[in-house]
Amino acid sequence: MIGRVRGWRRGWQERTKLQRIDLYTRVTLCSLPWVFLLSWGLLPLGATLDHGPVAMALGAAFFAVNAVQCVLSNRNVAPAFAHYRGAEPFPPPRLRLPAALLVVLTGLLVALAAVGGIDDPGLSLLVLDLPLAFTVPYVLLVPVRTYLLHCAAFGVVVLGLLAAVGAPGGLLFGAAVSLLVVVLLVLVSTRPSAWSLTVMWQAEEARDMQARLAVAEERLRFGRDMHDVLGRNLSVIALKSELAVELAQRGTRRPWTRWSRCSGSPAPRSRRYAMSYGATARPTCPPNSWAPKGCWRPPGSPAPWRAPTARRGSARPGRPGGPGLGGP
Repeated sequence: MIGRVRGWRRGWQERTKLQRIDLYTRVTLCSLPWVFLLSWGLLPLGATLDHGPVAMALGAAFFAVNAVQCVLSNRNVAPAFAHYRGAEPFPPPRLRLPAALLVVLTGLLVALAAVGGIDDPGLSLLVLDLPLAFTVPYVLLVPVRTYLLHCAAFGVVVLGLLAAVGAPGGLLFGAAVSLLVVVLLVLVSTRPSAWSLTVMWQAEEARDMQARLAVAEERLRFGRDMHDVLGRNLSVIALKSELAVELAQRGTRRPWTRWSRCSGSPAPRSRRYAMSYGATARPTCPPNSWAPKGCWRPPGSPAPWRAPTARRGSARPGRPGGPGLGGP
């Protein structure tokens, strides 16, 4: 028993705040029919003990059927919440048995009023507990207008049956007030709770969606960057390959070798170089001019002019000196 309690406590602590609010709301709505059953539904039935075995049997049957109705109500709360949130539709066959039990409860209540097995205040309390278990999940399945119309029709039927068995006017008025109170109580306690949970779950789902979109956007940005880098490198490689094929067909390797040493430049510079290179086929140096370093000269072209350099030990013109040093 202690281990089970610790497990419940651990499970409660592991839940998020929204999950705790959701669980608390569901447990509250599920416990509401049982509170009414054990208080206003059970206490009036104690008076049947003084009105003979028929009244006792009717009271016991009313309590047993009402307990089964509470069990079915608790089972239908979760699907009703899911239907209200739009997660999944509520299966209509699950309402057939609760509706049949509601008809049975109404018949038992009218029979108690007919045999006089309960006094007028107790009968008003039983009317208050009569539709509660059925209406808790039902109010989440239909619009408010439809819910109020159905409850009004049910109230008219109950009051008509009580009047048919000879219930006095004071009892009919008390029964009408009890039905109005329970209908409004279920409406203001269940519907706003479900609406609040729906809004909070939608906000939570929106935050999760934003987080997933941020991750997807970061992945797309990284993919675009990788695509640009790889595309530039592949374009450079393709350009080099085409140029290598062109140079190999023309029978030379020196320009390609020198160009490939400096190929670390970006692709636009490589394309400009290739365009200038393809226009002249070979970047030759002008004849009889100063040749920059790395410039290729075709075979048979005259050597470019170079500034004369003095040898070691030779005399420099215009300077006095001895023999070999530019002297007279």
